[in-house]
Amino acid sequence: MKFQKKRLLYLLPLVILLVFYGCYSVRSVRHTEALDRAFTLLLSGEIISDQDLDDLNSLSYNEFLEYSSGWSAPRREAALVLLEYNGIILSPSKGSGRYGLEQSGLFAEAGLDADDASVAEDLLTRARDAAARRQFTEAERLYRELWFLAFQSRDEVPPEGLLLEIRNAVFQTNESANWIDLLSRWEGFSTSGFGGSFFLASCYEKTGERDEALYWYDESLLRTVDWEEIRRAQWYILRILSRSYPSRLSTYLASVGTLRNDGEYFDDIFDEYFSTLVRFRRWSELLAIYPAVNNAGLDDTAYQAWFLLERARDAGYIMSDSLDDLDAPGDSDPRGYYAVRTDPMRWPYFSSGEGGDGAEAAYETGAADETGAADGTGAAEAGVDQAYGDEFYGYLIQAGYIDRALDRLRATGDSVTVPTLIEFCRYLEEQGDLYELISFAGQWFYRLPPSEGLKLMPWVYPGAGLYEMTGDDVPEELILGIIRRESAFHEQIYSRVGASGLMQLMPATAEDLARRHRLDEWDLLDPSDNIKLGTLYLDWLIERPWTDSYVDVLAAYNGGGGNLRTWKRRYSSGDPDLFIQSIPFRETRDYVRKVIVAAASYRYLETGDPPGEWLEQFYRPF
Repeated sequence: MKFQKKRLLYLLPLVILLVFYGCYSVRSVRHTEALDRAFTLLLSGEIISDQDLDDLNSLSYNEFLEYSSGWSAPRREAALVLLEYNGIILSPSKGSGRYGLEQSGLFAEAGLDADDASVAEDLLTRARDAAARRQFTEAERLYRELWFLAFQSRDEVPPEGLLLEIRNAVFQTNESANWIDLLSRWEGFSTSGFGGSFFLASCYEKTGERDEALYWYDESLLRTVDWEEIRRAQWYILRILSRSYPSRLSTYLASVGTLRNDGEYFDDIFDEYFSTLVRFRRWSELLAIYPAVNNAGLDDTAYQAWFLLERARDAGYIMSDSLDDLDAPGDSDPRGYYAVRTDPMRWPYFSSGEGGDGAEAAYETGAADETGAADGTGAAEAGVDQAYGDEFYGYLIQAGYIDRALDRLRATGDSVTVPTLIEFCRYLEEQGDLYELISFAGQWFYRLPPSEGLKLMPWVYPGAGLYEMTGDDVPEELILGIIRRESAFHEQIYSRVGASGLMQLMPATAEDLARRHRLDEWDLLDPSDNIKLGTLYLDWLIERPWTDSYVDVLAAYNGGGGNLRTWKRRYSSGDPDLFIQSIPFRETRDYVRKVIVAAASYRYLETGDPPGEWLEQFYRPF
């Protein structure tokens, strides 16, 4: 008996351990089941109870990693984001707060004591606010105070972003000469890298000292290996050369090799340069610059030059054999004006270079080719990135956070496939906010490879059938194209000069039209009234003796009838494209071309056929 009691005493700890283990196991299983239920609700968008939130909030970051070890990476990231949307932040140091905005340490690193650092922070905040309000004189004054306090007598270098920020404000004022002096005496200039020399170059350019500006832009290229900074400096160099030293432009292009022209980065410089050449019939310079542009990899710019040279040849301005010894450019971007003009019977092109089978080909999603990455990476890498993005955003959408998913995608530019983009587009379309829809779809339309971007056409050019169009003499596609360009269907929009509504009419113009057509009550912010008055204005322009085609009408609509008459008197060439290129206002050139592309797109989406014959009539005299 004594022996048995002794034996029981020995076994007691083991029994207690087994009981505790059993209780812990049951608790652990129940906790796991609770987490399973809570995460299922979280990821599916079902209603989450307070108890479920408490269960989720009980997790540490490491416990979450252990629990989710069998999940895919996008599912895990989506869960963390969804937890944050519900006020639960899991991070390696839980409680520190992923969104905690701590002091950057910028001014402490500059050697300032606490009081001066506080003053510097205040100056920076006020300067940024002034710049955001476009009060650049005030912003420059505050930046200058900050500069004297934190940097002028020190060799510490502020971040590149801050230097560019100050430069952008200074560039809008007449204080560039003062900043040349400040930068020249700044102890930290020699180690300031790209930002310091680029800032100095900008100030010299603003004061008209172009040779000094070119020197320091070149110097900034030697101080960086970042391709975005290199491209930025090259843009300013090319602008100075095209405006002031055009004879050096071809030599410079040859010296730099292939330029990285993502997003047609340099095209605006050459469009302005080509406008000058066409305006003053300097055809020999256009012939001379074309090979340099073509060899520099500026594909769309080369195509534009070639297109203009062909028009000049056909109009008899250059010899018929002038282009025989030149290499033809590659295809133009099918989303742009010159593709529409070159072959309107086959536009828009697709990845094969051939026309599609009607409008469905542009946005058929069932057989969408999903190998092209939005960021231009290779197909294999793109497949991985896009698959990740599709799964991640799929969870956010499924959980009911499509608005936040949209905001996140806009901010990050994550790589996703076209079907995911179309899902977002359809959501925005259902919300009825065409302005936001166009902004979102347009961003991806030009970022994706053309064959992919064209699938977004219906959402880049929406609004057909939304409003009742009035006036038989004005094509509906033209009205839609004007609305698309003027306001992007933002019904309540105002311009800085007072133009209002969908077609951006000036109140004085609208009042005159309403009086002549006996319209007693009207409101430019009412879509129906705005379109009615805008169409009456187009009718009036069409009837003027100084408008011979819709090209003239668009130029007058944007640039004014008086300017149109001046341009036609000075630069008339008999060829509509040469005339468009000769318009000295860049905004009006761009406006005419983009409205034509928009109108052609609406025609294509409406009929499913290339807009060839309709577009050719667009350029013919009335």
